[in-house]
Amino acid sequence: MQRVLAVVIFLVAGVAQAAPQDALAVARALREHGRYAEARPRLEALARAPAALEARYQLGLLYRATGDRTAERAIWNGFYDDYDQGRIDKASSKQLLYVARAAQLLGGYKDANDTFRDAVDADAPSGKNGGKDGAHANIGWARLFLEKYDAGHAEVCLDDALKILPEDPDGRTLLARVKLEQSYDVPAALRELDRAEKAAPGWPEALAMRAEIALQAAELDRVRSLASKLLADNPEAVDARTLLAGLALLGDDRPAYEAQRAHVLATNPRASRFFHDLAELLVRNHRYEDAIPLAEEALKVDPKDAVARAAYGANLLRLGREPEGLTALRESWRGDRYNVRTYNLLQLFEDVIPKRYTFIDAPPFKLRVATDEKAIVEATVVPLLQRARAALDVAYATKLGPVTIELYTDPKHYAVRTVGLPGLDAIGVTFGPVVTAMSPSMGTFNWGMVLWHELSHVYAIRASRSRVPRWFTEGLSEYETTVFDQTWTRRTSAELAEALQSGALLHVGALDQAFVTARDLSHVVVAYHEASAAVTYFVERTGRAGINAALASFGKGHDFASVVRETTGQDLAAFDTSFRAWLDARLAVYRGQLLIGSSDVSDVESLKSTFERTHDARTRGHYALALLHAGDLAGAARLVGQAGPSPSLETRHAAVKVALAQKNPALATTLLEALRTAGGRGAEVELVAARVHKAASRIDDAWAALVQAAKDDPDRAEPWDLEAELAVTTPKPAACAEAKACAEAALSHAVPLDIMSARTAKALFKLRVELQRPTAGEAAQRVLEVAPFDGALRRDYAAWLKGRAPQEAGKQAALARACPPPRNEKAPAEE
Repeated sequence: MQRVLAVVIFLVAGVAQAAPQDALAVARALREHGRYAEARPRLEALARAPAALEARYQLGLLYRATGDRTAERAIWNGFYDDYDQGRIDKASSKQLLYVARAAQLLGGYKDANDTFRDAVDADAPSGKNGGKDGAHANIGWARLFLEKYDAGHAEVCLDDALKILPEDPDGRTLLARVKLEQSYDVPAALRELDRAEKAAPGWPEALAMRAEIALQAAELDRVRSLASKLLADNPEAVDARTLLAGLALLGDDRPAYEAQRAHVLATNPRASRFFHDLAELLVRNHRYEDAIPLAEEALKVDPKDAVARAAYGANLLRLGREPEGLTALRESWRGDRYNVRTYNLLQLFEDVIPKRYTFIDAPPFKLRVATDEKAIVEATVVPLLQRARAALDVAYATKLGPVTIELYTDPKHYAVRTVGLPGLDAIGVTFGPVVTAMSPSMGTFNWGMVLWHELSHVYAIRASRSRVPRWFTEGLSEYETTVFDQTWTRRTSAELAEALQSGALLHVGALDQAFVTARDLSHVVVAYHEASAAVTYFVERTGRAGINAALASFGKGHDFASVVRETTGQDLAAFDTSFRAWLDARLAVYRGQLLIGSSDVSDVESLKSTFERTHDARTRGHYALALLHAGDLAGAARLVGQAGPSPSLETRHAAVKVALAQKNPALATTLLEALRTAGGRGAEVELVAARVHKAASRIDDAWAALVQAAKDDPDRAEPWDLEAELAVTTPKPAACAEAKACAEAALSHAVPLDIMSARTAKALFKLRVELQRPTAGEAAQRVLEVAPFDGALRRDYAAWLKGRAPQEAGKQAALARACPPPRNEKAPAEE
């Protein structure tokens, strides 16, 4: 790196003997290594020359790092003066970039935005510099957008810059930040950080971001190691000291925090961003209450820090302190009208919520709901919440305090309310006294399960003083839903079995990593399932009392290893070993099966990258299946066709599916037999076999395959769904003497295995009504667990109830009339 070379020049030759440019490199290196007292006189001497733009810029950064705001502002205003008086070459991207950065650091965001644009335009890719200076300007522009929470425009800038400077470490690091801001795609971010550090080993911003990710994954030793590397390079590195201060606060080590705070303030008494970044770090680790005093300290240090004030306001909103939060956001907006998150939140609370939403008071709950949904929510959601409160009050030996639950009809409203930006996959989020969620009117998830899950978080957060590990609280909430209803559970046992059998299952002590590093929603679902299994095993070992003891222990700052010792007498390694043995016994049915879960084939780009790097046989099959799922039949066919004479079972499985997609049942039959001969067995094989047999009109063979698939994977609804379809085909299977009765039996098995969808339960209700079954009402109730705003279903249910339960029939008819028209907004993916 250039800065390391400059230090070598300084140590060997001495500044007095160096050329001016070398002297600047030395001074810059001293600043970057935190040796401010040595750097300051050198930079001040070099900056006296009016044309010494870089020296002046470096001096401004030094003044900023040491809190000399008056001197700093003079530097940045000097760049403005140069621009106004014609001393900046407006055709020079490099010179315009100094002006843009000066405007940004002064808080002149409009000027900064405009000048970054001019700097980019001044050096197009076709220009004499090949666009390299313009690319650097684009990278600076991206940093401005990220400061304003506008990751979309930042990504556009970086895409343009990295076409010209593909290995620029600053650009790659900022692109990693974009990946985190847009979708918290940690694997993609880590790939970008790898490229940054390959180009510039030890790149400080990349190391800091790795440490930030590690902190959320509870990899505390790794955080300390990375922070130590940063401080060895620069003892004044504020990002490293922020991380160490965060570790201290998360571990309730106040003296260690005070030591970091004192060091930072001794160097820079105006270090508001230390407190702001620390508050944001705590927010990312779900310590919302603890972040408030830090944000307040940031504003004491610098009352004009609009970014810190906006973040403070957003966090107050998360805690239900809306008047204070909105006041802070309005004050921030007056000083900074370019913060996207501030704009979104103010627009939501000032323009949208007053017009479209209202409150329901149902102590201890206060519900914010769409005005036209109030009647249905009062009749359905409120009773469920009161039932959950009564059960959980007993379970946690406490009395629930006030809780606000907000149900949004528009995914954008929900996302902005929750994180300040549009786009959020989770269906519900708990901040402690506030829960935000999608409205049940979306009809795409089991709203009762979701709300019971989120309400369980409220108890766990309160009992642990917000210190419960993420994996434990998620697993505990999953456990609580199954206590209420055994069908309210994850149906990913086959994927969990695959992870266990392949050695990919995380150890219990590292489970927080699964939530942080998950590549997509399907991987998150598996993480939830493992967490749920681990908590279930913990309860089997310790009893219900073990949960409350664990939460109390977390609240004292103890980790899970300590909790295990206190409650079971085992160390964590022994507990993990016994958990795996218990889990293996529960998943014994999956031994020896070909297991291909949705998480194996959900990330096409990652599979492509892995396959191109390793040419692994199993990855080839997963990649082909992912391409097939994405609609790239030609690509999938090419992959399986190039597999060679001994393909993996996964590739053979993909080949059968490719043949089916090509509408070639004869080839699919041949390939299916080859798959079986090679040892392929289990639900995946039987399901594809059923489709092959159906395509070849071998209906009885298809039925037999589905019967076996249901035995091989008792957690899966798909075999039963396909049985219901097959039962009413022509010709029908020999096993189905009465086609509709046969379909009803299959759907009866499918419904409790498909709790996130109303489709199967609705089909069962209609079939049972037609067959005059007395159990039709049970199916209708299952529909309403997902789609309580389905007015047509409620009308049909009321008609069925009319001669059986007239009072309930009248209630359902009234609720049907109260249902608003179906909404067109698309809901987020299922949690």
